[in-house]
Amino acid sequence: MGSTESMRDVKRTVQIHTNSNNWCPLCQKDLGVEAGMPIADAINHYLGHGYELLHVRGEWGRDENGKSITHAVAILGKP
Repeated sequence: MGSTESMRDVKRTVQIHTNSNNWCPLCQKDLGVEAGMPIADAINHYLGHGYELLHVRGEWGRDENGKSITHAVAILGKP
């Protein structure tokens, strides 16, 4: 992938968030991503399943008490 034209080939995508627990739907492995933790290991897990990294960004929001929180989101895809 890597170019806009090849994005048409993406048939499956997954999102990884550092603000929630993530399980791999392919092998049911707990990826161990929790609030405030880096997501590199979870990204590498999906790379091992043949996914490619499409996008990573930081996001912010508010928790249930109104406190500002930040987290990372990664989107991976494969044909």
